[in-house]
Amino acid sequence: MTELASADLLVAASGAGEAMVTRGDFERVERTRAGRTLMVRDLGVTRIVEPEIGSRDGVYLYCAADLQPICERNRRARQTELPKAFQIVGEETGRFMSDLRFRKVDPANGRLPKTR
Repeated sequence: MTELASADLLVAASGAGEAMVTRGDFERVERTRAGRTLMVRDLGVTRIVEPEIGSRDGVYLYCAADLQPICERNRRARQTELPKAFQIVGEETGRFMSDLRFRKVDPANGRLPKTR
């Protein structure tokens, strides 16, 4: 756990099925951190970092469940932009098809500089 004393970011991922970073582990290195901020991202389905660590001063602990509402809000925002995206794709497809038909009618036109 000596690396934890100098870390600014901890990304925890393990298949252990139990906490690998305990409150006791953190308390042992907390004094040497001198109040520096620590961002912790716990990727485990079973928590790898004990939740109590997140209540310590200067520690920001996020687990998968914490990020779910953020992901949902972002998904809804993207969903509202979907009609605009379909409109842009439709317009550009129309332009492309028009240009393609123009070139098929007279192949020599395909070699002429565009005047539109």
